[in-house]
Amino acid sequence: MNRNFYAVFDFETGGKNKFTSQPIEIACLILDNKLKPVKGGLFESLMRPYEDEDCEKYGLEPLQDDALKVNHRTREELREAPEPKLVWKQFADFLSNYRVEKSVWGAPVRVGYNICGFDDYFIDRLCCGQHRSPTVLEEPYNFGPSSEYGAELFKPNMFVDVLQTVNEWTALHYIPELKSVSMDNLRKYLGLTGGQTHTAAQDIIDTAEVFIRFLRMKQNFMSKGIKFKDSCKERLISIEDF
Repeated sequence: MNRNFYAVFDFETGGKNKFTSQPIEIACLILDNKLKPVKGGLFESLMRPYEDEDCEKYGLEPLQDDALKVNHRTREELREAPEPKLVWKQFADFLSNYRVEKSVWGAPVRVGYNICGFDDYFIDRLCCGQHRSPTVLEEPYNFGPSSEYGAELFKPNMFVDVLQTVNEWTALHYIPELKSVSMDNLRKYLGLTGGQTHTAAQDIIDTAEVFIRFLRMKQNFMSKGIKFKDSCKERLISIEDF
């Protein structure tokens, strides 16, 4: 059904506030439409944050030590990272290599863990600026590509938030030993070992692993002969029920 590539991406940030914290790292890997990794389809880069004295001017949150501890990054190495505008251009150019047609409808499908609740806000901010933020003062980001409809990096009408997939699964099948659906708890439950967690590169590898396994599980389910065609001849719900 889908002929587009999948782009599994993740941000690491210098704080928890999706409106005001700064992106300090981004990684993305490309899968083809058969869920196979694409050779050379890996992007990862640190991003230089703004200095603390500039944060007030831009309405940004200064780097938080607790966040840096989780992300395994230091202020010193981030000062040596490339500027956000340069990283963003490189990232946009990287994604453009995986369009199956020139229009935005041929762009990769975005995939991530909790992208709806977090990472998508950084896509909007970096592509379109902070116009959605209630605290914006002066615009530090607005790098494109965008249009009046928003960011134009990914296919607009399709995405996969793996957190939502996991939520659907646990809603149908209660698992006592899975205390929450955080990625850390999911790693333990699935036996995903190795690598340094809470780095963007490792997080996209683990997200891709979970994404592929869930999609294959659904494909296997459908291969058993479960069909949607004509399945609504006898309704399960109607207006008379209310």
